[in-house]
Amino acid sequence: MKHDLGIGEPRFLSPVKNFLMGLLHRKDIANRGYPTKGGEPELIDALSVFPGKYKVVCNGAKQALYAAIDSLSGPDVGAIQTTSAPYWNYLTAISQRSCLRLNRVEHYYDKESILTLNTSPNNPDGIISDKECDIWDAAYAHGVYGFDDEKHNIKHKVSVWSASKLFGLSNARIGWLATDDIQIAKDAATYVEQTTSGVSGMSQQLLLNVLVNLSKPRNAEEIFHLYGDARSTLVSNARLVFDAMKDVIDKGNLLLNGTKDFTMPNGMFAWVRAKDAEKFSEALRKAEIKTINGVNFGIEDKNWHRISLGCHKFQMEEAMEDFTKAY
Repeated sequence: MKHDLGIGEPRFLSPVKNFLMGLLHRKDIANRGYPTKGGEPELIDALSVFPGKYKVVCNGAKQALYAAIDSLSGPDVGAIQTTSAPYWNYLTAISQRSCLRLNRVEHYYDKESILTLNTSPNNPDGIISDKECDIWDAAYAHGVYGFDDEKHNIKHKVSVWSASKLFGLSNARIGWLATDDIQIAKDAATYVEQTTSGVSGMSQQLLLNVLVNLSKPRNAEEIFHLYGDARSTLVSNARLVFDAMKDVIDKGNLLLNGTKDFTMPNGMFAWVRAKDAEKFSEALRKAEIKTINGVNFGIEDKNWHRISLGCHKFQMEEAMEDFTKAY
C-alpha cells in the first residue's frame, strides 16, 4: 500500500524524538541482567514528573492496559464499560482476551462487577471526556493532541501512558501505568513479570534518555518549539484531508458543528463519513490509501473511516493529491 493512513504511528513526532534521543545520557541500564520487576529504579524516578504516585513500566501502553485490567479484575467482574461507539478498535480483542464483555452490561447491575474505561482524548474521534473511571487511557493526553491538563481533571484509579504517542518512540514498545494504590501497582508489576519477564533494558534506557533530556532546563526552549512544530504538522495534515474530502463527506470531526467549515479535532485522527461509500472506497483503492473502516470501532455504518494524521506533511500531501485524482 502506497499511503498507509490507517496505522496509528506518530511519525510527525520524529523531530522531537530525534532531538531527545540525540542527547545521550550515560546511566547505562541496558546491559544489566533480567529487568527489575516493575521497571528500573532510575526510570521509575524519571517518570515521577507524570501523574500517579506509583509507576509500572510495561511493554507499550497496550500491555499497560492489560495489566490494569488484570489488577482491577476480580471473580465478580464481568464487563468493561467504555464510551459508546466509536471506541478504540483493539478494545474488543483486549476485553475478549481478558475474558470480559465489552459494553454489554445489561446483566451487571452491581457497579463493582463492571470496570469503567475512559479513553480521553478518544481514539478515533478525539472527543475529550472528563467522566470518572477505573482506567484512564491517557495515550493522547498531551498538548500536541489538543489536550489541556489544566482544563481537564479525570478522576481514575489507574492511568495508562504511551512513550510512542508522547515522544514518537514507536519502535521501542514501551509505556507505563500509574496509580496511587500500591497494591494495584504490585499486582500490575507481577502481571508484566509473569507475561513477559519485564521490559527490555534497551527500551528502558532509551526512555530514560528521553526523560532526562526532557527535564534539562537548557533544552526547554528547543523542545517547546519542536512540539509546536509537531502540532502545526498535525493541523496541516488535518487541513489537507479536509480540503481533499470536504465535498465527499457529510459527517466527521473535521466539520465544525455539522457545517462545511473546517475545525481541528483533538487526538491524532480524522474521523469522517463518506457520502458515497462505494465511490469513496474505490478512490482509496485507486490512490493506494489505507484507512481503517468504522466497523472496526463498533460502528455498523461502513461509510465511516479513520484516517491517521500522524504522518509527515509531505506524505499527506502526496496521499491527498492521489485521492483527489482518483475520486
